[in-house]
Amino acid sequence: TKEAITRALKQNKPTFIEAVTYRLGDHTTADDARRYRDPKEVEAWVKRDPLIRVRKYMDAKKLWDDEKQAELEARAKKIVEEVVRNAEGIATPGKDDIFDYTFEKIEGQLVTQRDTMRTNSLGQHPQQETLHSGYQRA
Repeated sequence: TKEAITRALKQNKPTFIEAVTYRLGDHTTADDARRYRDPKEVEAWVKRDPLIRVRKYMDAKKLWDDEKQAELEARAKKIVEEVVRNAEGIATPGKDDIFDYTFEKIEGQLVTQRDTMRTNSLGQHPQQETLHSGYQRA
């Protein structure tokens, strides 16, 4: 990275940096990485975690401490709470929105899909013969 900084400052040129990292968490809530990962492998990568390493470095240089960390986390929490409040205030998209706002113009199969969704979705017109007609309702 020192070479990249020097190159950028002196030659005004970019440098491609390959950053090899490791996904510590599961892929999704349906994934359990413990099933296919060796705990020693995970432990080795935890020691190399850049956030932990930079925190230790900053502590050692007296650039950071628990008080600053607590302040940062409190500020971050307020920002996240505000963003969540704003997001929760956004109206739920309508069923047609995926068709209306994804493409400039819809044609062919997309028109058919939209129209089918409007008329044959479960519960919209129970009296109609639909894909769901063979099922009994509770």
